[in-house]
Amino acid sequence: YLAAQSASVADKYVHIEMENAYRQAIAAQLIAAQLIAAQLNPVLPASVSSNGIELTMPMMWFESNGYALKPAARDKLDTISGLLKNYPGLRLSMQPEGWNSGYSLYKMRAEAVSRYLSDNGVNAGRIMIGDSKFTIQDQETPAGRTADHSLHLTLYGALLAAKP
Repeated sequence: YLAAQSASVADKYVHIEMENAYRQAIAAQLIAAQLIAAQLNPVLPASVSSNGIELTMPMMWFESNGYALKPAARDKLDTISGLLKNYPGLRLSMQPEGWNSGYSLYKMRAEAVSRYLSDNGVNAGRIMIGDSKFTIQDQETPAGRTADHSLHLTLYGALLAAKP
């Protein structure tokens, strides 16, 4: 009887310790995500969500009515490329957004970003492009037009596995 009770207490203790370790790991991931977002903010506004580190790339970083990256965009993408190289467990998801018939243009812009990152040493298998999302914002305001013409980026995955 005492042996069974001891085993039960030991099992509960192990479960509590595992739960505590899990919570500590989640807290460490959140702190790491906040630190990375803080590093990105001077270059590109970033926030931490339950999905990862969220960024929005305005379409003004591309040539008008095209998908070629402007020099300023390349500089900002170099920062993202560096993060992806320094954190091998990190992945990038891109979600093109638009409101008009330029569906393929938005997708081509996301592909241009993916190509640029791949050409700069990021494994293409770590980059995912989602389907274009159509949104309808107030097209009479600059904020509404910008919101409808953007590329949403999410950095997610293991953040604590940085290269030394």
